[in-house]
Amino acid sequence: MNPEAPPPATTPPGAALPAVTGPDADADALRLLAARLVEHDMRHGSDTIAPAAHAAWRHVRRRLRSGASTAYAAAAAELAEVAGWVLFDAEHPAAPAVTAEAAGAAERAAERPMRDFAVTNLALMEAERGRTGAAARLAADLLQSPRLPGRVAQLARIRLGRALAPAGYHQASRALLGRAAADLQDSLQPRDPAWTWWLDECEVAGHRGLALAAEGRLAAALAVLQRAADLTGPRRSADARSHLHHHVSVAAVAARLGAWPECGAALEQIRASAPHVASARNRRRLRAALHLVGSRPGAPGPLVDLARHTAGAAPGLTPIRPAGSARPWPRGRTPRG
Repeated sequence: MNPEAPPPATTPPGAALPAVTGPDADADALRLLAARLVEHDMRHGSDTIAPAAHAAWRHVRRRLRSGASTAYAAAAAELAEVAGWVLFDAEHPAAPAVTAEAAGAAERAAERPMRDFAVTNLALMEAERGRTGAAARLAADLLQSPRLPGRVAQLARIRLGRALAPAGYHQASRALLGRAAADLQDSLQPRDPAWTWWLDECEVAGHRGLALAAEGRLAAALAVLQRAADLTGPRRSADARSHLHHHVSVAAVAARLGAWPECGAALEQIRASAPHVASARNRRRLRAALHLVGSRPGAPGPLVDLARHTAGAAPGLTPIRPAGSARPWPRGRTPRG
């Protein structure tokens, strides 16, 4: 789920199904509810909306299990995909189970595009939980599907490449992610599902950079991650989550590399977007990056101070305690590695 933010809803999501009429009224109501969850997620953040998303799915799941039409199952799959992603971003433990249920409901309704979407989401969730084998199997199985649309295949390669890098299969990971980057435009097909619109250069670069970092190729990773961060564009509210995510990646890798100017530039960007993002997943990643800056021996004092101020701008983060020296920030240092 990576949609642009539509106009904000005016009633709390999950409070009641919207009132609609017609032969597929129940299914249409679910789709409106899914859209409402998306609206509130983009406006208020996943931390705020996760309880309502989970409650909405539990309500729908009970009916789905008691017997429902194909149209209802298809709409339920869409709702479960949205709920699963919101829960994932909020780091709710039910996220993988809800996303697996989205894939199951889509399979039941013969809605292959939504099933594929849920499977790619689940592969990412498994990878971020450290279950790289499970993530690789999901992505590899999806790649074996007959007549897989071009953009879906690209995303499956990205998921597989991300899973293989930390598992030590570096050459295979680079080949998969390199192909995803090289074939990005050529992979467009009329059969691509509508949800693949957000698969762009920024998305691919972000995953390539993180995979390179997992290999330990930090200088190469930093260059690719900086490209992803540059592509996030202005810090509009709808873009704040993506902006924060990619700049946190840059800050973390730059700190590992000792590229202090690049790290500082990323922290300045993070300070601007962090107050506008209510996302436990991004908060965890930011906490780890700031801790890395504060604990690196030899980190310049001004940079550690900047990390401390950045932590103060992000609600829920603990103070940063410096462990390095307070030597001046070296200007113009070029990373090596």
